[in-house]
Amino acid sequence: MKNQEEHSIYKVSNSRKRSKWALKYQEQCQANLKKVGMPSRNAEYWKFTSPKLWNTTGIISGSEKNLPENDTQYIENRPEFYVDFVDGIIDPVTLQNLNKKLKECEISNFEESVCDQFHWANKLLGEAETKARKSYERPFALLNGGETSQGLFLNCKESPRKPIHIFYSGEIEDKVNIRHLLKINTDSEFHIIEHFSGNARYNVVTEGFLDPNSTLNHNRLVSRFARNSIITHFFINCMDSSVVKTIGINLSNGAVRNETFLNLEGSQCDVTLAGLGVGCNQSSICDNAVFIAHLENSSKSRQIIKNVLTQGAKAVFQGKIYVDPKAQKTDGYQMSNGLLLDEESDFLVKPELEIYADDVICSHGSTSGSLNSEHLFYLKSRGISANEARKILVEAFLEEVVEEISDLEFSKFVRKEIQETLG
Repeated sequence: MKNQEEHSIYKVSNSRKRSKWALKYQEQCQANLKKVGMPSRNAEYWKFTSPKLWNTTGIISGSEKNLPENDTQYIENRPEFYVDFVDGIIDPVTLQNLNKKLKECEISNFEESVCDQFHWANKLLGEAETKARKSYERPFALLNGGETSQGLFLNCKESPRKPIHIFYSGEIEDKVNIRHLLKINTDSEFHIIEHFSGNARYNVVTEGFLDPNSTLNHNRLVSRFARNSIITHFFINCMDSSVVKTIGINLSNGAVRNETFLNLEGSQCDVTLAGLGVGCNQSSICDNAVFIAHLENSSKSRQIIKNVLTQGAKAVFQGKIYVDPKAQKTDGYQMSNGLLLDEESDFLVKPELEIYADDVICSHGSTSGSLNSEHLFYLKSRGISANEARKILVEAFLEEVVEEISDLEFSKFVRKEIQETLG
């Protein structure tokens, strides 16, 4: 793995002049951010947690004693297809190796792509992010667009045989802006898995464009080795009969916010969003803001959120299903559950339905509570210790989300990480 100095040299040597389309988008982001400003607690979608948590630098305060000593073992385990971002800088060796192996996709790094006047991304960069702003302002996405110089542009022309993994790691405690752009062609299926660890304060934007009858599987694991605040944006545009499944796993002691906007422009789309969070102290915040827009007929959406909270941890879920007048026969489902293991933790929920069609099936629900005493008693009566019994019940509570992961190897890894976090 390259060290930080080598990566810095790589970044400087590739700082060429950006093309007109890339400069235009960057300038638009800067102008829009200046106009709307950074969010405050007065903003509707920021009233539960302070945006300052994602706008400062430094390791998580007050929780160092609960952080793992190092993530060496975690970041050294590598699958067949992967690319590294070390201290926010893409590792050129892993990118080159991925390009050699992955013949089904056209892959380039952000900085090289935006210097190409005729790159395929010139009509797509910023399009999904701009549509996401119609639901509410996304200042951190604008901040990313005005500063980004790292990321992946990936055009999936055929279905790769295995998932592509992206590993974020490193030692710097500064902010890191990363921008990914995905294009999934007709009849293609693509699976991407993100792994977050290290000390950086990440601001990651992923824009995706799905052609008709295409599939995108996306998994995000914020591991127990992530030592700083993280904000992610997942903005996806779906055409006819496309399928999206995005699953987020948060095991960090820090503040993590995930903003998701799924724009179902086509008919008969099928999207699933699932997420789980394990919070073990006061600095742990798992904040999910979801907006799913049904714009055409006969599409389905599912949202499943689960959080386990203890020692003053907090989880937030703000989920909205929007149904356009043209989107008849929409099927929308939303469920959020919080498992509170003490009196100090908080699970804050704001579910929303905004429906303008009359032939739809839409529902939402939310529950919060503690472990079932009868279940605990049953396990203990079978000779299982109280601590082990609680752990078994917590893992069972989270299993519904883990089961949504389609890659069996990764789901096995996630179960192991959950056990380590709880243990």
